[in-house]
Amino acid sequence: ALPPGAYSARINLRARNNTRRGSVRVVLNVIGFQQVSAGGYHTCALNTRNALYCWGDNFSGQLGTGDQVDARSPVRSAVGRTFVQVVSGYSHTCGRSADGTAYCWGANESGQLGNGIIDASEGSANPIPVLVSGGLSFARLTPGYARTCGLRRGTAYCWGNNGAGRLGNNAG
Repeated sequence: ALPPGAYSARINLRARNNTRRGSVRVVLNVIGFQQVSAGGYHTCALNTRNALYCWGDNFSGQLGTGDQVDARSPVRSAVGRTFVQVVSGYSHTCGRSADGTAYCWGANESGQLGNGIIDASEGSANPIPVLVSGGLSFARLTPGYARTCGLRRGTAYCWGNNGAGRLGNNAG
């Protein structure tokens, strides 16, 4: 039996002389995405119920599945949470909930998760969403390579890599 929302098709394979060479079954799982965000090595999308699905490399936990196992097709991520926006950086991901609260997960070598911690250790991973510090709610999030910014009442708040002043705080 196929999972709900999945479709199956059989494709017949033929040689150049039109003789039958076999067939392959293709299963397409239609999840009904409303938003998609592509990162450096991964992609995440929200379905119409604001549930998060991610796929691709997961070396820093950027898929939000609680582990570091790669996924070659969409898998449910950040289980137990719903988001109205998802953004993907190079190897981190952030989601914004309906109340504007931001959560981030994945690599944190530059503080791009926004939890006040920088973890520059080799192979560090944060595969579970963490709350962005400060207690702020955001109207919009936007990612960068190793940083994230949130917009709140016309003011931009940024966290993560500040090389060449990328955070706009006159430092770095």
